[in-house]
Amino acid sequence: MNYEKVIIDLLFAAGEDGLAVKDISRYVFNANNSFFQPLDYNLVHKQVSSYLIRNSKKTDSVIRKGTQRGTYCLNLNSEVFRQLQLQFDELQQEETSPTSEEDTSLSLF
Repeated sequence: MNYEKVIIDLLFAAGEDGLAVKDISRYVFNANNSFFQPLDYNLVHKQVSSYLIRNSKKTDSVIRKGTQRGTYCLNLNSEVFRQLQLQFDELQQEETSPTSEEDTSLSLF
């Protein structure tokens, strides 16, 4: 499965301190596990860990290693993060833009 969006949303909420791999794995597992599609935690942890390690090695990646051992956070200076932030800002503006629709329903009184 692709957990990229869940991981990026979680790290964005975590801030500059970032989170440990086990905490990220637990969150991803809980967000995607369901009664009808049960997941194996060890498999999710392995996939999340490999994703974080692989992407933190890239120079212009969204994810970077944190200050403490085993933690990861968002790379706020990356071009990919800036693009994601612009897309998110555009979505927010579309949702908050007022639409003037008249109420055409009949009054009861």
